[in-house]
Amino acid sequence: MKFSKCARFLWTLLAISTIFIESSLAFRSLYEYARLLSSLISSKAKIRRIPEAPTTVSIIKRNGYPAETHLVPTEDGYILEMHRIPHSRNVDPNNATAIRLRREAKYPVLVQHGNFQSSADWVINYPIKDALAFALADEGYDVWLGNQRGNDYSYRHREFPLSSNSFWNFSFHEIGTYDVPAMLDYITNQTAMPKVNYIGFSMGTTAFFAGLSKRPEYNNKINMGVMLGPTPFQEYFLNGAVRVVSAAVWAGEIVQNVIGTIPALPQFLTNVLHRVLPILCSPRIDVFGVCINVIRLAFGDDHGNIEGEKMQVITSVFPSPNSMKMFLHIMQLIATGKFTEYDYGTAKNMKAYNRANPPDYNLTNIRVPISIIVGENDIIGHPEDAKTLASKLPNVVDFHYVPNPHFTHLDFTYAKDTRSLVYNHILEMLNNTAKSLQIDIKKRK
Repeated sequence: MKFSKCARFLWTLLAISTIFIESSLAFRSLYEYARLLSSLISSKAKIRRIPEAPTTVSIIKRNGYPAETHLVPTEDGYILEMHRIPHSRNVDPNNATAIRLRREAKYPVLVQHGNFQSSADWVINYPIKDALAFALADEGYDVWLGNQRGNDYSYRHREFPLSSNSFWNFSFHEIGTYDVPAMLDYITNQTAMPKVNYIGFSMGTTAFFAGLSKRPEYNNKINMGVMLGPTPFQEYFLNGAVRVVSAAVWAGEIVQNVIGTIPALPQFLTNVLHRVLPILCSPRIDVFGVCINVIRLAFGDDHGNIEGEKMQVITSVFPSPNSMKMFLHIMQLIATGKFTEYDYGTAKNMKAYNRANPPDYNLTNIRVPISIIVGENDIIGHPEDAKTLASKLPNVVDFHYVPNPHFTHLDFTYAKDTRSLVYNHILEMLNNTAKSLQIDIKKRK
């Protein structure tokens, strides 16, 4: 009897070990099967004449602006796709001298999206004056739209296929320490300008601060950082309602330890969503406003700042793929209320950091001038968390509340009147720094 129990225990242990060994292969097989299924659905959609999701470049060109695509390699092998609007649609493209003079008068701008977003989210808002990318271009800026690793555009790697666990082994830490520096280097090399203005939204701010704290030498390549709805600190996320739930992050980590790092939202699924959701969220079908109410439930009631009829356009590009490790890292920030590197558990932390707990990001390393812009009703990038961030940064030159008491997180990209509520303030901040650049150019001449 004792032998039988011992045998069952050993058999169970062997089975668990086999799962650990084969889980990566199982995930890859499942991923490929699901990808093929989504391809079949897409092919059926073509037969039924369901339009493909628009791309960032197609949206830019459709609105009459010039668009370029640039592939940017990172130090760790990812290939990022950036989209550029080199000048306004109001500039004669054949007048090279005028274009050059306008570029030299202002630093180029890198605009980095939030979580589960892409470059497309900066060009879909309408009227187009309320789309940040177009507002910047019309103001004379050379606009570069970033795409983080793993999203709809940055899905390539020198070695790892999209279906491998290794491809998805990243959080905002790697985006900040590899993706952001690679894009800054590329822009300065392409434009021959020494510095870049950085505008980040949501997770684009978190990656920025993580990256600059670890690689402070990149302070020299940034003229100014504008942070929209910053999220490095998450103590008040959803007004603190999920801090207890976030402590259960260990369950997700156990799953990740078993099957490896996986996408939280794989690309084959977003490809289907971008074709199906615009139909379901069209005013003709969604007569009760289910789609917009889901957004309001998740991100807070903005009292109609995002109009319901926009959901058909928004869902054609949002959401975009991301990694499960990113999700878990964010949950760790919510659980602790701190801005720390990834917590692998005591044993792995000792190997990674030579300490039991993950280290805090050193925000005193961020020396560039920082503008922080917050929504009073933002429950994702909460104003109280933004105040905590500001208190730890050495060079905050602007802390600005959006002059609308109902302004929520996604309003930064999709709301009506964003030009007057938010973007004019950004342009004022950037234009003030541009004046000093122009004075410096005159002195050099």
